[in-house]
Parts: sequence; structure tokens; C-alpha cells
Amino acid sequence: MTVKEDQVSLKAMEIPTLVIGATQSGSGKTTLACGILAALRQRGIAVRPFKVGPDYIDPSHLARAAECPCYNLDPWMTGTLGTLRSFARGACGGDLAVIEGVMGLFDGVAGGLGSTAQIAKLFRAPVLLVLNAQGVGQSLAAQVEGFLNFDPTVRYLGAVVTNVASPRQERMLEEAFSWTGLKCLGFLPRLKDLGLPKRHLGLFMAGEIRRSFYEKLGRLVAENVNLDEIRAGARKVAFPPPPVRPKSSKASIAVARDEAFCFYYQENLDLLKEAGASLIFFSPLKEDLPEAQGYYFGGGYPELFAAQLAKRKGLFKALKEAYRRGKPILAECGGFMFLNQQLIVEEKAFRLSGLLPGKVEMTSRLKALGYRKLLPRVPNFLSPAPLRGHEFRYSTLKEPMQYGFEAVDAWGKEVSTFGVVRENLFASYVHVHLGSFPKAAENFVAQAAACQL
Repeated sequence: MTVKEDQVSLKAMEIPTLVIGATQSGSGKTTLACGILAALRQRGIAVRPFKVGPDYIDPSHLARAAECPCYNLDPWMTGTLGTLRSFARGACGGDLAVIEGVMGLFDGVAGGLGSTAQIAKLFRAPVLLVLNAQGVGQSLAAQVEGFLNFDPTVRYLGAVVTNVASPRQERMLEEAFSWTGLKCLGFLPRLKDLGLPKRHLGLFMAGEIRRSFYEKLGRLVAENVNLDEIRAGARKVAFPPPPVRPKSSKASIAVARDEAFCFYYQENLDLLKEAGASLIFFSPLKEDLPEAQGYYFGGGYPELFAAQLAKRKGLFKALKEAYRRGKPILAECGGFMFLNQQLIVEEKAFRLSGLLPGKVEMTSRLKALGYRKLLPRVPNFLSPAPLRGHEFRYSTLKEPMQYGFEAVDAWGKEVSTFGVVRENLFASYVHVHLGSFPKAAENFVAQAAACQL
């Protein structure tokens, strides 16, 4: 699958593009991608970061390293044309697009849909293959040859080996590459102080890590990786100009954004702006609910700030009043948790907004993970059509709560989750991508515009 000439406008722009893919998760893709982005930015190159798949944590690190927004590329959620639109939104004004892959290079849903390899072939962009050196020497050659031969239509730029323990191991790996048809463009030493910290939902968010971390990582990559050859090997990809945003606002939508609510697809925010929304960012942890015509509560870590959120009684009251007045509210995962009555963390109960009657309980076990298609069954402000998204949670509700919609996974199998869809409320554990049905953003703004401040 390739980008065809008739899929871009006559005024299409171009940007050199490369894909960073790995043999498997845990190989150091994100660390290397952040290092490459930071190192090239330090040279004055306008890098544009992208992330394959539905992740909302890795993009925060890529954006911090590049110092510009990161966009998800996900054919399952947005389709091929939607993926091209996502790329166009993020690529404008850039000198080089760097796409970090997901899991192993060929890993996706049924038929490899949404895999890093599919994205590389869609854009005809070369792959920089990342391999983990832990516990391996010359046998790495067999792994490289396996990837080269598995799908000959994938084009490779070269490879970088991470987690190299010593100069002796590096010499063994150099010998291994001499037996393959792939050039190694760098050996990244084992990182003691530069590994990205993790917790239950994955990596820490970029906002919790000092900027100096990314600067130091960029210098390390510049010292150990052939950046000139990597940049020279990128292939130009044509893309159409992104949509023009309206000059005047149609409605105001307040977006919760702080340490507790930090999971958003950048494109969702763009789509709302393109539909005429004026976005007002606020912190539920510290600020009162802004006067707005609609509200958007994204995912994040409300469980880490439960005690602080429980004190926000004035915000709870204002949110209930906004809902009573018919103002549309979109809430996803952590935002959905926040709308409920109670959050239980380590057997201690904390009061939440109480807009919904549920009691949410954090657990130590993963409760749900995977793509979801939500099928609304009642009238609502957001969409009469299916919306696609992703669910990833360690919490659950003590009582069933799934009203106004059905949910299926990527294979069409019905799954149980929690949420409420009705008139002016669309709340669930699923992070919906508005690019799966772009009219949803227009519907959101239209409903908000009909409400008075």
C-alpha cells in the first residue's frame, strides 16, 4: 500500500521521512527515537515526531524531545486516508519526519493492520531497525536476516543496536553485521541513568521528567549513532496541506489538562479547533471549572491524585450544573473515572464528582487492553455512527455500568466495558479517536454552540 499521487493535492508538500521499528517491545525504540529527535533538534533541524498505534504516553516523550506536538498514525482507528491526514497535520513546516513504531515491526491486529511495517509501506519510508543486544552476540545476524527476508517489500535504512554492555560485545556484533545485508549505524551503550521510568500504565509522562534528560540523551545518541547517514537515508513523502482552521470561534470547550488528566490524541484537539472550537485548558487539580459551552476530560492518572481531587467540591458542583444545563461532556478513561461518585485506592475511598453513581476501584491487575469500536444505541451529542478508540485500564467498577452503547474489539467480538452515552454525555473507559468519524468533532462543537455560557 503506497501514497498515490491522487491522494494528495496539487499543492502537496514534501518531507524526508524515516520509521524507527524494532524486533520486539522493550528494545529501546522510544529511548532511541527521543535521542535522535533531540540530537537533530540540537543541530537546528525542525524534526516532526509521530507514533504508530494508539499509545498516548510515548507521544509525550517524542513531543518533548522534538519540542513540537506528536501525532499518532493508526490505520485501524482512522483508516488509510485518516492516517494520511494525521501525517499532514504533524508534518507541516518540518525538515524531517521521524515515525516511532509500535511493538515489533510486523505486529498489528488481524493481517498486520496497524503495524509499523504497514505504516512504512504506506509512506514508502525506510525503516531503521532497532535490536536489543542483551544476552546475544553473533546470533544477532540470524535475527537480522529473518527480518530482511520476512517481507522483502519493506525497505531498510540500517540498524541501531541498543543495550550494548561492553566494547567486546560491540566487536562481536560488528562481526555479526558483516554476515548480513544490513548496515549498522550505531551501538548505543547500556543506559544506567537514561532509561525512561515506568509505572502501571507504562512510561512516566514527559512532563514528569526534566528537560535536561532529553538534552543529555540527544548528546549520547549523537556520539554513538551516525545521524548524518540516518538523515541522508530518509525518503521524501508528499502530503497535502492540513485543513485551514476557521478565523472565528463557534463555541468554547474547556479541556482538563494537568498531571491527573494528560492523555489526549493531539489530532482530537486539532479536529475540535478545525470545527470551530476555542479550547480553554484548565487544571481540575488547581483551578475552578471554567465558564465554557462544552467540556472534555481526557485520561490520565486520577488515582495518583485522588486525595487532592476529592477536595474539589466547588468544581464538582459546577460540573453537575453544567451537565444539568445541557452542556456536552466528553470523558475518557480517567475522565470517566472522575465523573463517578467514588474512587477506591488501596482500600481507601475518595469522593469524586458524583455526576455518575459508580464506585471505581483501582486494582493491581490489568483489567482491559485493546482496540474498541463503540456503537452508540441512543441519541447523543457526539456521534450516531461507530467511533473507534483504545482501552487500557487497571481499574474497574463495583457494579455494571454500560448504558447507551455496545462495544466490540478489533476482530468484531463483543466486549464488556463501562460507560454512559446519553444526550449531552459521552463517557467511557475508551479513548475515542475523533478521526475515526471526523463529523463527531463538528457535532461536539455544534452542540456546545447551542448552549449559553
